[in-house]
Amino acid sequence: MSRLTTFQKWWNNALPHRIHIRRHVPKFLSTCPDPLRGEILELGAGHGWTSRTILETFPHVELTAAEVDVFAGEIFRELQATYGARLKMQQADIRHLPFGDESFHVVIAINTIGYIDDREVKGVLREALRVLRKGGLMGISDITVARMPSFTRRALVEKTLLEEGCELEYVRKGARFSLWARKAGIDVES
Repeated sequence: MSRLTTFQKWWNNALPHRIHIRRHVPKFLSTCPDPLRGEILELGAGHGWTSRTILETFPHVELTAAEVDVFAGEIFRELQATYGARLKMQQADIRHLPFGDESFHVVIAINTIGYIDDREVKGVLREALRVLRKGGLMGISDITVARMPSFTRRALVEKTLLEEGCELEYVRKGARFSLWARKAGIDVES
């Protein structure tokens, strides 16, 4: 995976980024083809700004925030004081998620794909799909000042999801790339 530059680390906690998250995340989540429900996995949770917005916008979801940075645990312990059992934090590399198969109803990657090396995108998406329940949704939205995914990477994301049997239910291209993909099959527990 790519290492974050000093600027990228600063940007992830900067006020303009937090304002962007507060505006963008609810807009993106409102494009979800189904009402957000159940257990959600957030890939690349960073400093928790997206996690907060998800939990504030959707009071009936349970969120597991996965972040590779060992220092994120401290931030999320503070957030758990506010959100309680609705928020879990797992220090994890998104290339090798420590969750069982089909553990989540929804997997979200907001401003995460842009930080992944091109050669690792397929593996990360396959790993995310492994932990997503049949019929579940994967939401990807990416634009950051720090690093915007290339059109080649965006095409790779779409191609990989289609190869894995997903149905693309929403795709927005342009400066802010976002999509929702439904994993094939029907979840018998829903």
